[in-house]
Amino acid sequence: MIKNFLLTTAFFTCLMKLSLAQVQPLFLEDFSSHTQTTNLTSLNNWSQCATGTNQLTIDGGNFDYPNSSNIQYDPNPLSNLQNPYNSIYFDSTMAGTGVGGYCNTFSAVSMGRVYLAFVYQDSTIHRANTSGDYFITLGSSWTSNAGRILVKYVNGDAVFGVKKATGTDAWGTNAYSKNSTHLLVLVYDFKPNANDDVVRLYVDPALPGPEPMTPEAMAPTSDPDFVGSISNLFIRLNMPVAEAPSCFIDNILVDTTWENISAAPCMASFTSSSTGLNATFTNTSTGSYHSLLFDYGDGTGQSNVNTHTYATAGTFNVCLTLYKDQLANNPCDTICQSITVTSIGINELKNNFDASVVYQNQVPTLKIVANNNTNEVKINLINALGQTVETIYNGSITAGERRFAPSVKTTSGLYFYQIVSEKGSKTLKAFFK
Repeated sequence: MIKNFLLTTAFFTCLMKLSLAQVQPLFLEDFSSHTQTTNLTSLNNWSQCATGTNQLTIDGGNFDYPNSSNIQYDPNPLSNLQNPYNSIYFDSTMAGTGVGGYCNTFSAVSMGRVYLAFVYQDSTIHRANTSGDYFITLGSSWTSNAGRILVKYVNGDAVFGVKKATGTDAWGTNAYSKNSTHLLVLVYDFKPNANDDVVRLYVDPALPGPEPMTPEAMAPTSDPDFVGSISNLFIRLNMPVAEAPSCFIDNILVDTTWENISAAPCMASFTSSSTGLNATFTNTSTGSYHSLLFDYGDGTGQSNVNTHTYATAGTFNVCLTLYKDQLANNPCDTICQSITVTSIGINELKNNFDASVVYQNQVPTLKIVANNNTNEVKINLINALGQTVETIYNGSITAGERRFAPSVKTTSGLYFYQIVSEKGSKTLKAFFK
């Protein structure tokens, strides 16, 4: 089975314009741009993809996890500025076809992991009897589901489950009382072989913290894999055959990383190295943050690029600042440390070989033309966070032309080829599509 990672042109363009330090969430809906009683389809590209006789409107409630005085799950760092009407409520007791189902779309993903997280509070599980049913999914359309979250009503409590594509219902063993707020996280984990994708569900994971080792429920791995790309969120409400709950849903996030789910306090840290006047800064920060900026200490301003060439030798105070928001307006931590650079070997690397980025089979490839033999050359692929994705080459380069490209799959975005030798270093930008 061939599985590829695709990003729409609009999303890719947005990434390039912002030059962000962390992959953006695929989808975020906190309902803050709606007003109470407004039809959900009025804003943010929602559509009523499954026909219903009634409209789903915005409810006047705000739900945080675990509660408003201790928010641990906060996909939008500016949520404290939102209006209070930021949830939806659907009533499964409505007659007929009720409010049908609603969809929204995002950039397609067909490799790695896709996470769906949201805050859930049920009032009454009127129609989700002991057999249960699904009420929210990820997939390619509302009729083609990759992973489904299930709920059923047992002895007055809710039990959650998960289902892979069209496979078998898998239920958790814990029971949750009505009128309680929960964080539900569905994970679809693409694997390379046929019928080996993993679909699991977490309920109230410990935050902040790493992704849990043990899920609430996990679908049988051997069930048929979802075929295609995940690009659609479907909320399945009171359709004629659905045994859906009556519940509130708030703060929906679809992402490819756990970090945006776990609102861990951000802690800035980095290491540095230099060759001549060229410095490299490796980001080792932890916690939840959405962007970062380096101040190189020489008055040239701030940038999220992790390499810098100083104009003169000396000792400089370099600072790294992490931000909660994508546009670097809301800082959460800063750390500073000094680095000393010298002018030895400043022009020797350029004189020894020329380097450029060329496109070969639509892949940005590093081209090196060496004037003579060069010892101890290391070529790294660096992402926008300043992290080394891969050391592509480490060894000597003989005179002549050579080309280098990553051996690992890369997501779309801005990267840097970093060339380091005994005679200096050089960094070139590369845009992967």
